[in-house]
Amino acid sequence: RWFAFLIKLINHIGLIMRYVPLYFLMFFSCNETYLPKQKAYFAPSFENKGFTLFTDNCKNEFLINTLSKVNEVSNCSYEIIYENYKAKIFINSVESDLKDVNIEEFFNEKIFENSKFADRVVESIYDSNDKNISSKVYTFIGDTPSNIQFYITNNKNKFFNGSLYFNSKPNYDSLLPYIDYIGDDIKKMVDSFNWIDE
Repeated sequence: RWFAFLIKLINHIGLIMRYVPLYFLMFFSCNETYLPKQKAYFAPSFENKGFTLFTDNCKNEFLINTLSKVNEVSNCSYEIIYENYKAKIFINSVESDLKDVNIEEFFNEKIFENSKFADRVVESIYDSNDKNISSKVYTFIGDTPSNIQFYITNNKNKFFNGSLYFNSKPNYDSLLPYIDYIGDDIKKMVDSFNWIDE
């Protein structure tokens, strides 16, 4: 009788031990948090860039990336094209009495419209009394039609502005490396800008 009882007890213990790992697995699995897999984007490689001094038909000069090319749209409007990155900076230069024609206000309306799609807008200001230059650069964080817009003025009669566009659906995360790359070129453009006749 004792022998039979001992055999039954051993069998019960064996059965319990068989399911103990399963209980532990269920317990710890219930406490784990599963995060959705983050979307990854291809990290592009960029060619080494150089810069050359460019002079337009409206007596403005500044440095541009030697890997870009200029496509004239009209006398004082043109595109700086980055074929490899499917991007362009649209440039427009106006000479008029800024007191009579409020071009800066028109530009600010463009900034406002573009900002509707942005999560955040970063403003950078650059002024040079020696070169008679006042400028602002706006960087738009988010899926906006234009990721960077800027203007340069002498606050009297000259207004030069540009906007960065990509030939693709707005997607800030995937375009960020290209925005940073061309953004450096825009900074170089603004820093090196000169009015030739002043």
